[in-house]
Amino acid sequence: LSKSTPATLYQTQHRPPQYSKMSRRMSRLCLLLLQLLPLTVRGDIGPDGLCALSVFSPFTTNNGTQSAVGLFTSPNTTIGHSQLAAAIMAIQQFNERNSSVVPQLAELVEDCNIQVDLEKSLLYDSGADAFGSARALYRAVEEPCAIIGPFDDSVAEQLATLAMAAEIPHVVSRAYSLGVTSETENPYTTTVYPDLLSSARQVASYLSFKERTDHVAIIYGLSDLGLQRYEALRVEFRERMIGHMGFSFAEVATELQYFTDLFPPITALREIKQRGQRTIVFCLDNPKSSLQPIADAIEELDMNNGDYFFVFHDRFDPNQYFDGANQNLTDFVKGSAWIVTVPEFHLDYTLPFGASWLSQGKDTVDTLNEVIPVEEESSPGFIFTNDDFFQTTEAEYGAGFMFDAIMAALIGACQAHRSPDGSISGSSHQAAIRNLNFTGATGTVAFGAEVSERAGTRQEGTVPWVAVNFIDDGDVDIPEFVNAEGEWQSDQGIDFVYAKERTSGPPLRAPTKANYLTKGLRVFGFTLMSIAMACGVGSAIWVFMNRKHRVLTASQPPFLYLICLGTIVQSASIFTISFDESYGWTKGQLDKACMAMPWLLALGHILVYASIFTKLWRVNKVLQFTRRKVSFVQVGAPMFLLLLGAIVILVLWTVIDPLTWERDEINEITGENVGTCESRRAEAFAAPLLAIILLPTVMTGFMAYKTKDVDEQYTEGWWIFTLITIHLQIMFVTTPVIIILNDISTSGRYLGFLLMMWSFPMSTLCSIFIPKMTTHLYAVKGWGGDGSTPKRGERGNVRVSGLTDQSSNKNKNQYHDATFSSTSKPSITGSATKAPENTARVELAGSSTFAAQQDPSTILQSSITSPLATKGEQVQEENGFHEGETAGI
Repeated sequence: LSKSTPATLYQTQHRPPQYSKMSRRMSRLCLLLLQLLPLTVRGDIGPDGLCALSVFSPFTTNNGTQSAVGLFTSPNTTIGHSQLAAAIMAIQQFNERNSSVVPQLAELVEDCNIQVDLEKSLLYDSGADAFGSARALYRAVEEPCAIIGPFDDSVAEQLATLAMAAEIPHVVSRAYSLGVTSETENPYTTTVYPDLLSSARQVASYLSFKERTDHVAIIYGLSDLGLQRYEALRVEFRERMIGHMGFSFAEVATELQYFTDLFPPITALREIKQRGQRTIVFCLDNPKSSLQPIADAIEELDMNNGDYFFVFHDRFDPNQYFDGANQNLTDFVKGSAWIVTVPEFHLDYTLPFGASWLSQGKDTVDTLNEVIPVEEESSPGFIFTNDDFFQTTEAEYGAGFMFDAIMAALIGACQAHRSPDGSISGSSHQAAIRNLNFTGATGTVAFGAEVSERAGTRQEGTVPWVAVNFIDDGDVDIPEFVNAEGEWQSDQGIDFVYAKERTSGPPLRAPTKANYLTKGLRVFGFTLMSIAMACGVGSAIWVFMNRKHRVLTASQPPFLYLICLGTIVQSASIFTISFDESYGWTKGQLDKACMAMPWLLALGHILVYASIFTKLWRVNKVLQFTRRKVSFVQVGAPMFLLLLGAIVILVLWTVIDPLTWERDEINEITGENVGTCESRRAEAFAAPLLAIILLPTVMTGFMAYKTKDVDEQYTEGWWIFTLITIHLQIMFVTTPVIIILNDISTSGRYLGFLLMMWSFPMSTLCSIFIPKMTTHLYAVKGWGGDGSTPKRGERGNVRVSGLTDQSSNKNKNQYHDATFSSTSKPSITGSATKAPENTARVELAGSSTFAAQQDPSTILQSSITSPLATKGEQVQEENGFHEGETAGI
């Protein structure tokens, strides 16, 4: 008889459509079979208005073996006994039209003849047998005008099916299952208790109020109702953006012990602990049987240490677990919260229902003793009611809902449409019940929801919701509740007490491995950065101090300064990757560091290679003899354009979609994560930026090839090719390492970046400056006995080509011998008259061949210099040539 609820009721597609169709077909088949049976009950009310009720309430549990102890655990009553007392109160007040609790009864005095015949009514213990209630209703002698109760989902589903078959209005005092009041499956059933969706919304709202909106675990039983609970919570959590995960287990069931052993609660709880979730919502079908193994598992896993916050959703009668429970169970419940609707009269007995309860006298007590369904005094659930019962015993939880359920059925009968003969059909009666709106013991009683499928459920906002807090010694408090505006708020005079008597809740999640950058690795990175930057600064100082030496003038110092600056900028990028949250940096600071990294890397690289390219291009232009003067401005356009292009891309990247610091989870179970710099459209900006970065590298390689036949001290061709090769190797080695380890290891990724960011500037400085420093040292020390560097006093020959013979005025383009002496300033002698092509070719003995224009002072903004000239000396050139300073060529 149990049915599954269609997925459409949850507004989700969690279940396949076939599941819902199968559920409906099975329900219709059951109804068809029941309608073919000779049922003796019908829901019609005769013209005389006499009405017998079938009331179901739990006096016992576990198939009648234990008394159904309630929330307040009074020895003078049980759940069923207290609900029966409330039912008798409701019947008496309705028959008398006593409006002390329900004001609307005063309006029924004249035009309603409905009276309840209590002697003919069926009163049954719904906890005595799993299917006893359905059998009792099926075999009822008297025709009930309505079915009232029960307080349990499984029994409610059975009675709802019979109610539809017999067309009897059915008002449930408590049921969570959405299928019980489904318009499709059970159109004759209505509940005065909020259903699962209403309860789930309050749980979600409560967690939002407690600011526990992430890493929430939902643990539910593997049953149809357990799945309903989980799906209802999941829908509400998604709407409120509450991060959650579901974990299932098999609740204890004797007939399915093998199933319970396969899916014990400790398995689900162990995974929750591994994931580090600290907020756990329990959705239990049978808490009396399930809580003990859950408590034992929590003790075994050491989860009752105050680091977890437990929330119980809907069905949970906790006080019975304090008295007589073992220590594991008591420790488990302490500090938890139970989200439940509690009628206000439980908190203030001066309200109408509370006052009416206290005013009941001996007549009500005698009636209660006469009709109690548990007859034997020695049987579980039997209670003999004393005369002062109502004055000394509080109404048990559920009594108010039983009162309202009976009132709904009877007031609905009064408002139902009558047939011409004065009788009331079950369908008319049921329609009138769902249209009711009256004030009852639990608040305003009205039915219907935002969807027609939930027409039989109680309207939201008509019952008060509270968070029951369990503290030591079996005491409970209500420190938080839903106010008149429907929002959760705290009671100013009561603090919520968490486990271990703490006044603040545990963290949302257990500390996870965040893979922070270790201190030792960070110090290592700063050390390498300092070395690289010191080398860059030192190289620039060395160039400045020796800028007039022929070795440095040949290398064009302005470009050497730019190369040093580029390596320093590249080295500074190490700083941007050497911080994370563990060093006190905020996310905003880390976001800026992320975006600064491509700026430093790109601009530093372009400065280095654009400077080398420009330097070589200037030499090449000089050797082409196409201009009288080659200045820095004339060859600096490529460098400027490359820097401008890179800056434009970097600015767009920074403004449109900058790199930001994010933490990515790399282990779903443990929550282990790594911090990385991310951008949704990084490729769109990184690709053109990479192209601009590689362009000067390619241009430099090409220009080094074009000037390979020029003296090494002017172009460093071999060293430049070596530098490019080293940089390519670094990229080929570090790039895969960084990509592979980016989302896996912070240390590995950092080492990859560090290797690249340090190797680039250091290899540049070593390739460019070490050869020059060596050459300079040889020149200063006077080393090099191979004659490549002539000394003072030596003599050599000079041959000049491209000069015009004075006697013939013809360009014979011949070589002329000349001599020099180092005892005085070196000089070039010979027929150095004006050549037709304004060029001259000068070959100095023991050295290289140099090209010069007619006016050497215009070459590289200075005059030509012989390699034989020593530091600080000048070249004396005759026959119209001007005296100039030491030049780069």
